[in-house]
Amino acid sequence: MHKYLDFLRNEERHILELIRQLVEIESPTSDKQQTGCLAVKLREVFEQYTGGKAEIVGNKQNGNYLRGHFGNGMEQILIVGHFDTVHPIGTLKRNPFKIIDGKAFGPGIYDMKCGIVQAIFALAAIKKIGVYLNKKVICFFNSDEETGSAGSRQFLMEEAARSKYAFVMEPSFGEQGAIKIGRKGVGTYNLTVKGKAAHAGNCPEEGVNAIEEICRQVLYLQSLNDYPKGISVNCGIITGGSAKNAVPDHASLIIDVRASRLTDSEILHKLISNLTPVNPLTQLRVEGGFTRPPMEKTAASQRLYIMAADLMNKHCGLSLPEAVVGGASDGNNIAALVPTLDGLGAVGTGAHSLNEQIYIDHLVPRTALLAALLEYC
Repeated sequence: MHKYLDFLRNEERHILELIRQLVEIESPTSDKQQTGCLAVKLREVFEQYTGGKAEIVGNKQNGNYLRGHFGNGMEQILIVGHFDTVHPIGTLKRNPFKIIDGKAFGPGIYDMKCGIVQAIFALAAIKKIGVYLNKKVICFFNSDEETGSAGSRQFLMEEAARSKYAFVMEPSFGEQGAIKIGRKGVGTYNLTVKGKAAHAGNCPEEGVNAIEEICRQVLYLQSLNDYPKGISVNCGIITGGSAKNAVPDHASLIIDVRASRLTDSEILHKLISNLTPVNPLTQLRVEGGFTRPPMEKTAASQRLYIMAADLMNKHCGLSLPEAVVGGASDGNNIAALVPTLDGLGAVGTGAHSLNEQIYIDHLVPRTALLAALLEYC
């Protein structure tokens, strides 16, 4: 790993320059033109720095994706990242790229344009040093992760099925840069209630209050929370009714559901999908489900983590904690098919905020770590 550290220390300013370039191409998920422009940029820099080949993968809904090819061999390693952000166009004016006190700021820098640059420079280090890999590396960078990767999931799963290991360049967790060894599965459900309208003053007894029914359902749904087991059910948005003097004949609820274990996600899905009315005069309809399954720690992923932690401790004198987090990523899906380490990207803070930042002194060690993992795993 020392050879990678030595090379990358001399490249730090180039790493930061490429991060700046990517940050300054704003790329909200919903802007097909902007994300498409960034895909083209990434193809250029991937080929320039790594000497590999990259192709644009078309997508009709959001921006295109990028698939990069590096090296040759029977075995395949998959590197995953996304270049879409939650920040609307114009955020850069409010939060321009800047470096202050060893930190670099900018929209999407932490989540997760820095991680993509780390992947590119890890491969560049392998190429420049002349390390022979007896395997090929596929980088798949998508533009719809922030909204669930609906268009890119198929491509990701196909590549994961062909791979021996997968590394997800999402940002790390916490100040010490913990690797995300597990993630909660995430689901969204929509509950709608149909009641019966009536005049609230003249004949309220003739109505069936849909809002009352949905409130009773909220009490039941919230009772499903079991935080120690990693189960959370959040009734987040309620709408209903049409006028204050009318018994509401309709109401709706959006529910966010998370679970750390697959068995718990299956139980929750069954319970929520089979909700029954408290008031038999109402009608319920439930739609939705888990869009990303839990990413559970496995023996194989634990072996990968131990290798990474040992490398970081031995060569950099840095600890590399592990963490299970509530947020989801593409790692949730691909971990079902291939041993996966997530959170190998930036160390920093402020995801999805105007205070997104990375800690520059972690750039070189974490990029070198990825290069070493590609060589030794």
